[in-house]
Parts: sequence; C-alpha cells; structure tokens
Amino acid sequence: MKNNRNNLVKFLILVSFIYLSILPCLCCEESSNLKVYVIDDSTGEIIEGAYVNIISYEEEIEIRTNEYGYSYFTDLTPGNYDISVKADDYKSDHTETWIYSGRTKTIEIKLEKSSEPEDKDIIIGDLRISPSSICMDEDKTIDISLQIELEEGNDIEFTVKFYLDDGDNWDYLGKEKRTLDEDDKKTFDVTYNYYANNFKRGLYEIKAEIEYNDIKKTEYALMQIRDCDYEGSEDEDGSDESEDSNFEISSIYLDPSYPVLGEMNIVRVLIRPEKNIENYQTVRVEAWIDGKPERYENIDFGYMEFSKTFEFAFDTSHYGIGYHTITIVLISPNGVSEFKKTFQILQERPDYSTIIEANQKHCLRINSIEVLNGPVKEGDRAEISIIIENCGTYMERNIVLELNNEGEILSDSFDLRDGEEREIIFRVDNSETKNLIFKLQNGYNSLDKTYKLVTYTGILYVELEPIYIIRNNEDNIIRLLVKNTGKVKDEFELVFPEDITIWLKEYPETVELESGESKIIEIILRPALDSEDDTIKITLKTENSESIIELNIKIEETQNTSTPTENPLGAITGVTQSPADRWFVFSNITIQKVMITTFVLLLLLMVVLLMWVLYKLLKEHRLHLKKEEKVREIPGESNEEVVSINSKNYDC
Repeated sequence: MKNNRNNLVKFLILVSFIYLSILPCLCCEESSNLKVYVIDDSTGEIIEGAYVNIISYEEEIEIRTNEYGYSYFTDLTPGNYDISVKADDYKSDHTETWIYSGRTKTIEIKLEKSSEPEDKDIIIGDLRISPSSICMDEDKTIDISLQIELEEGNDIEFTVKFYLDDGDNWDYLGKEKRTLDEDDKKTFDVTYNYYANNFKRGLYEIKAEIEYNDIKKTEYALMQIRDCDYEGSEDEDGSDESEDSNFEISSIYLDPSYPVLGEMNIVRVLIRPEKNIENYQTVRVEAWIDGKPERYENIDFGYMEFSKTFEFAFDTSHYGIGYHTITIVLISPNGVSEFKKTFQILQERPDYSTIIEANQKHCLRINSIEVLNGPVKEGDRAEISIIIENCGTYMERNIVLELNNEGEILSDSFDLRDGEEREIIFRVDNSETKNLIFKLQNGYNSLDKTYKLVTYTGILYVELEPIYIIRNNEDNIIRLLVKNTGKVKDEFELVFPEDITIWLKEYPETVELESGESKIIEIILRPALDSEDDTIKITLKTENSESIIELNIKIEETQNTSTPTENPLGAITGVTQSPADRWFVFSNITIQKVMITTFVLLLLLMVVLLMWVLYKLLKEHRLHLKKEEKVREIPGESNEEVVSINSKNYDC
C-alpha cells in the first residue's frame, strides 16, 4: 500500500511536468511562410514584376516579384497551395506545394520565353485616366480607358481587365470584352467611384491587362490623390504648415549627368532618416518631372538603417529640349517633405571637358545637426552630431567648425575630398532652450547655420473628479491617478497650502515618473469638526516648472465611528470613487477572484486524491478478506494447520 501511494505521487508529478512543458507550445504557433523565386529558364536571369498567385482552401494572394526576383508570402495557413506565375513575354507556369506549420519554404520557378511572334498588326494606346489628379477629401467619378486598334486580321477577341493598386493589393475594378475586325479601333473603359478620404495623399498605380490569342500584355498609368487643404495652407513666408517627414535626401544623381533628347536617363536618389530609427518605418517615395508623375515606391527602413537608394528611369523625348525639374516627395507617418533638382536636356552630346572646367567650384555645407541623446532635460548635457559635406569639385583643406556664440572651436582642422562627409560629435550644457550658431569655414568657404536646442521638462497630468466628498473628524483617503505626459523623466514635488497642512495625515511629498508613466498616489485628510467646504490648491513643482491643480472638497457630518470602514467593494468610507479608486477596487476584486478560484481547484484536487486512496485501501482490504475465507474453507485441516498456513502467507 505504501508503494502504491509513492507511485501515485510520482504519477501526479509526471503529469504536471508534462503539462507545464507543452503549455508554451499550446499557447503559441509559429508562422508559415513561402518564398517564390522566378528566373528565366534559358539565361537564369531574375524576372522582376512577375505575377505570383497562390491559392489554398482558405485564401488567395497575388504578389509581384521584387527587383531580386522574389515574392514573399507571410503568415500563411499550413496546407496545400496552388502556385501560378505569369510575366510579360513569358509562358505562364504553375505548380503545387505543401506548406508546413512554422516553416519557410522556398520554390524556384523557371519561365520560358513566349514563342508567339511580336504582333505588329495590333496598336495598343496609352492607358488614360480622367481626371488623373483629384482631391482626397472629395467624392469623384474617374473614367479609365484604353484604345486598341487592329490593322490586320478578323474576329480577334480582346479582354481588358482593370486594377487599382491600393498600396497593399491590386483591387479589381472591372473588365470589358470586345471583338475587333480589320481596321477596327475601339475603346475599352470602366468607371471608378472614389469616395472622400478613401486613400491618403500620394500616387496610385492603375493597370490594364490585355488578353488576346493567348497573349497577355499590361499597360500602366498613375493617379494622383492630392491634399488640397495642405496645398492651400501656407505661412506668410510661403512655407507650408505640414509636419516634416523626418527623412531627407542627400543627393539626386542623373546618369548621364547631361541627358540628350531621345535617350533613357536613370535617376538615383539617396534617402536617409534625419535621426536614428528605433522601429521599422515605411516611407513612400514619389518622383515627378515637371509636375508629371513618373514613379512611386514604398521603402522600408529598419532599425539603425542609415540610407537607401530609390531609382527610376525616364524617356527624355517625353519632355523636350530645355530645363526641367525633378521633384521627389517623401511621405511618412510623420509628414511630407519635398526636394527638387533642375536639369537640362540637350540636343546633342556635349564636350565634357569644357563642362567640367566650367562647373568646378568650392563648396562646403552642413547636412544635418542632431541631438543624439535627445530629448534632453534642462540641466543635462546634450550630445550633438554635425555632418559636414564637401559639395564642390575641389579638395577642401583646413576646415574648422566653431560654436560661434560660445567662442569654442569644436574640432581640429581637417580636409575633405569632393563628395566626402565627416561627422563631428560634441557636448554642450543644456541649461535652457537657446539658439546655437555654428560657423564652418576654410580659405574658400564661410557659412553660418543656426540650430535651436530645445530643453524639456516633465508635465504632470492629474485626473480629477468634479467634487470629492469627505467627512470631518475622520480619516479620508483620496486617490489620484497621475501621469507624466512630458518627454523626459522628472521628479514632481507636491506642495499644499499652510491652512490645509493641519488636515494632512499622510501624502507623498515627491513623485518620480518616467515619460508616459502613470501612478496612483494617496492623500489622507482628516478635517476638523468645524471645517467647511473648501478648494485645495496643490502646487506641482519640478526644477524648472510649476503648475497648480484644484481639488473641490465637500465635507459631510461625521458618523459614529472612530476608524475608517470598508463597503463591499473595498472602498474606504469617505473616499470619492475617482477613476484611480475604481481601478484600485477592480484590481482588488480581480485578485480575490483568482485566489478563490485557485483555492477551490486545489481543494477539489485534494478531495479526488483522497477518494482514490480510500478506494485503493478498500480494494486491498477486500482481497485480504477473500484470501482468509479461502484458507478457512480448505477441508481436512486442523486449526493448527490453518494457523500455520496463515503465518506462512503473512511471512511471504
């Protein structure tokens, strides 16, 4: 019996260990992912922009391959998927695969070039959008059309499907099917109803998929959503009132630098955040030339990523000879920034040697000024980073950076090659908000740049009730929910008026809070018997700020009790049920319920265990009695023999 009890204990311990071991696996499930890599079957080159469509029992997703030839599908439901791939000028392909839970599977798909000859007898016009630019806060009906002309052939059926890229997926807008004969020219169109504030400001791509004779072609166009209120809101100095995107462009390069009419030109834009990124951010980049949209792209910046390149190409024949302007628009959750560059399209290729000689120059500039340990509290030292660039074509020597209003040289003299940057880091006392004037100079350059160094303090927010009801000659507890809504950690001092200090039995003299941190503080008051309704003004002080809050007090007559009592909700008599009190009571009730539930479950487990032990004891007792009865029923044996047999069994 003792062995049985030991086995029971071991069994319960083993079951508990197994349950606790598998509990984390029951509470979480790893995501399943799929990577599809699309390449040319003959050359092995990646295929960018191919349409990869996956279909399962529960979902259907289509994603185009990126510049590296990949389509990446995340958070998929485990199971069987049908994968189909299409690309312009290639034969479509399809396969099936099984996605396992918690794994990432990579599939390579090779596409063959289409054997169909180029159809020169079909003329597909430009995809047209009318209007192509609308205000984002207005309802608008948009006409989307595409003209197709058949010069030779008869009875050819064309199907045109229209889609809108909403930033995440291609939304199907509709389709039109028509049959064309020789010399026919027909327009395929759909209508799209845009509703106010359906999209954010930016460029959105519309595509038309043309299908005929097992051939598939695609045309694209861009639609602009404008913030018309933003365009009209300018200050007196002409600057807009919108927030900056917190991203900047360090350079816009043209390749070739002096484009000629009729050739393709590549534009490369180097984008970087104005300060270190702590979380992942997406910035939408739009490229415009002379007010006409050319390209857009969403670029993701990860933690501590310093720069990324946005690239697009344009045909110079679309703009003509002369000067033109490239506008790069950066849109992030923080706001919008615009950058411009003027360039010239020439009739013929110039003599580069004369151009380089004519455009050589000395140039220095301060690209960025940033507080590395910001936001900074008053009295702390600010660590400031300054990035200096040689924006000219000569080697700049003996460069010196000076903090002009402090009379301090911030660095030893240094040299910079053309296009080279240098970062200088220094520290400055941050006693108050002030303007720092930096002077950058050498033998050919001298420039000043002003930077406003802002200091911050904590801001204490106190959630108050309209009135607090207390009783005279009793201990009354008032709970207040306080929060630091400032940008820095700070310590707040609570100062009460002198005529109220005689009421105070207990209160925190100071409260220290991180930025965004909340706490509940308790103030215990005991008004005298002759006290009247009053307003308590509490002064909240920091080292550099001061504010006052008011508690409206209503005093009721005391009851016949000498100590504070509690009602069923746990609130002390005389305490106003403020949000902080309600939170406190709710927390206490929740903890009590959890403790009671846990105790009941343990009690039930002990009862079950006790019943099981009693059952085993009774079972063994019955078996023992049956053995004794069988021994007594053996015929022809004396009592002495029975006793002898029993004693032998007992010894065994």
